[in-house]
Amino acid sequence: MANDRVLEHWSYRATSGGATTVIPDGCRDLIIHHPKNNCPVTFVSQLAQTPFHAPHRVGDLYQGFRLFPHIRLDETALVASLRGVKSDGDIFDRIDNFSAPILRVKDALEGLAQRGETILQIASSLGVQLRSLQRMLLKETGHSPIWWARLARARQALAHGAQGTSLAELAYECGFSDQAHMTREFRLWFGATPRAVFSDPIWIQTSLVRGYAV
Repeated sequence: MANDRVLEHWSYRATSGGATTVIPDGCRDLIIHHPKNNCPVTFVSQLAQTPFHAPHRVGDLYQGFRLFPHIRLDETALVASLRGVKSDGDIFDRIDNFSAPILRVKDALEGLAQRGETILQIASSLGVQLRSLQRMLLKETGHSPIWWARLARARQALAHGAQGTSLAELAYECGFSDQAHMTREFRLWFGATPRAVFSDPIWIQTSLVRGYAV
């Protein structure tokens, strides 16, 4: 189930102890953590800027609601409202009550995910000045247009490269200045080189989740 606020409803049960690598996907998640033999904990994740390791124990269950990046959220009120709530339908209702899609942010992020236009051209197509676009995204998302454009390019390269495109061709098609530039961006966003990423099908399967620009 999804709507104009929730991109995806997911769940994960840890079958072993350790940690899961999480890479930036441009989204925040409402997460309900059900530790084995303990009370559930509800929180909203931060917007990841670099890869990080999320620890877990055997038997831990995580239920997540991935939120669209153009959502304005009253995080504190949402989490407080979920005490004792169990059904998915009620959780979706609470998300609706304490969030709102910001359409001008949606349009801006969709524009930034498109290749072939400069940020100035995107601002013009939205009918705003560049500084207005920058202020709006910083206020609503905490990040600049450049940050979002770079994340979109890296995630799209990750998705396209998983289909077997050569690295040189991938760098060109996704708008990197050269293959070395793409490698630097992969290290920043994903913590590994393109060659290492694409030689590990399990890494691709577990890391390339639905999110911004993909």
